[in-house]
Amino acid sequence: MICSLLLINSCFILFTGRPIQAEVVERKKLSWKGTTKQVDPYNELVDRGNVIRNFVKVSTGLKNSGSSLKVAKDAESADGFQYKFDFQPTTPGKKSRLELSTCYVLKSDYEKAGHDINRLRDDVPSMLQHLCPVVSMPVEAIHKYTYQLRIMKRDFPDKGSYILTQWHGTSDGKILRDDNGCVSRIRDEDLVSLCEDGVCNKGRILTENEEAIGLRYEQGGYPPLSFHFKDGTFYVIARSDEREFIAKSGCHPGTFDKDHFHCPLHPRQQYHVIWKKKLKDFPFGQWNSFTWKIKWSEYGNDYSTQTNGGEHDGGVLLSNAWIRLWINSKLEIDWKGPCGRNDDGRVPYFKMGIYNPSGSIEPILFRTRGFGYSYDLLEREDEAEEREQVANLRVYPRGSGDDKERNFNELKFGLEFGNPDGAGVCTLEAESSQLATIAGVKYSPIKNNKQIRTILRAMAQVIMEQQQRIKELESKHSDVGDVDVGDDYDEEMD
Repeated sequence: MICSLLLINSCFILFTGRPIQAEVVERKKLSWKGTTKQVDPYNELVDRGNVIRNFVKVSTGLKNSGSSLKVAKDAESADGFQYKFDFQPTTPGKKSRLELSTCYVLKSDYEKAGHDINRLRDDVPSMLQHLCPVVSMPVEAIHKYTYQLRIMKRDFPDKGSYILTQWHGTSDGKILRDDNGCVSRIRDEDLVSLCEDGVCNKGRILTENEEAIGLRYEQGGYPPLSFHFKDGTFYVIARSDEREFIAKSGCHPGTFDKDHFHCPLHPRQQYHVIWKKKLKDFPFGQWNSFTWKIKWSEYGNDYSTQTNGGEHDGGVLLSNAWIRLWINSKLEIDWKGPCGRNDDGRVPYFKMGIYNPSGSIEPILFRTRGFGYSYDLLEREDEAEEREQVANLRVYPRGSGDDKERNFNELKFGLEFGNPDGAGVCTLEAESSQLATIAGVKYSPIKNNKQIRTILRAMAQVIMEQQQRIKELESKHSDVGDVDVGDDYDEEMD
C-alpha cells in the first residue's frame, strides 16, 4: 500500500491500530549557544556573566555525561529566549540535576550591601539563600509564574522519577535542634565558632574528632510545590512543613498512590497530590503554556500549642495556600490547602529543568521559553472577590501565632548555651557522649566500617553503663529490705 502525506495517519492506524500523535514541527532555525559554566548559587556569589536573563545554571551529578543546557534567542518567546535541556545521566542510582534557578546573589550586590566576603566559607553553613531577591517578595501577595514547555514524545521516557518544575524553600543554618527536642536560634558568630572548633557537615555539628554532640543545624527539606513525573504519570505535589526546624531528610511516601499523606514521625509535615495526568494524555509535540497563580501558605510561632512531650518547636500553619494552574488557557488546578515552609516569611523560589532524585538513567530532551514572574497585592477595586478568597484562607485563630518572637540562645563558653535574658522556652544541650553517637545514626547514613566500629563500641559502652546502673539500683533496693520504695525506684530507673 502506498500512502500519501495526507493519508499517512490513516495508514498508520491500519498497520498498528493506534494514531500518530500530532507533533508540530518547528521550521525556524535557532542559533544555539552553550550556557556559561554552572555555579553553586547557594554557597557561591555569582558574577553577572553567569546570569542568563533571570537564571543561573545549576548542574550536579552529570560530569562527563554528555548532558548540556543551551540557550538561543527566540523572537516568539515572551522573554526573548529559548532553553534546551539535553539530560543524559549515566550512573544508576546517582542523584543528578540540570536546572535553571532564580535564586542567586550577585557579587557586586553582596559587596555593595556591606556583607562580609570572608563569611562565605565551605566549612560553615551558607546564608546566601536568604539574600536572593526573589525570596523577599511579599508572602501575602498572589505570585504569578508563566512559561512554555515543549516535549517530543520520542524524547521523554515512560518510566523513572523526574521533577521538571519546582519551588524550593530557603533553610537557615542558625536554627539548631538538640536531641532533647529543644529548637533555638543562635547568632551567626556562634554558628561560625561551632564549625571552626568542630565540624559542620550535612546538618550535624560534631567535635573536631567528628564525635556527635547531639546538635543539628537546619538544612531544609522537600520543595513545597513541584511538577513531577513518576513512572508513567505527571503529578503536581503540594507540600507543607510548619515546623520551625525543618530536617533535611523528612519523610517521603515512596509512591503517590494516596492523595494526602502525613509523615508518621512528624505529623506537621504533609503532602497533597493536587493534579495528575497520564503520560499518554500529555500534549506532546507542541508548545504548552503554563500559568501559575500561587498564594503561599503563611506560618507563625505559638509555643503554647506544644503537646508533644519534650518537643520545643512552636511552628504553626496560619493560612492555607491557594494554587491555580492554567495549561494552554484551560484551568487545570484550583486548590486550597497547606503549601509552603516556615521560613520566616520568605517565599519559595522557582527552578525549572530536570532534577533526578531516584538516580534514573533515562535520557530526556525538552525545551522551555517565555518565563515571566510578577506578584499582585490585590489592591485594585475589581479584585475584591480574590481579596475575600485570600482572607478566608486563614486557618489559625487570628491574633495567635503571629508573634515574631523566637527562642534564642547564645554560646557562653565551650559547648554551653544560655538564654541571653535568662528566659526562653528551652536551652540547647550539647555534649559529646556515646548516646549522642548512637542517636546520630538517625540523621546520617553509615558509610564505612570505621563508623560501624565506632557505633558498636558506643552501643556496647551504653549497654554496660546501663547494666551497671541496674545492678546499683537492685543492690540499693535489696538493702532497704521490706520497705516499699515503689515510685522512687521507678523514678530512678527512668
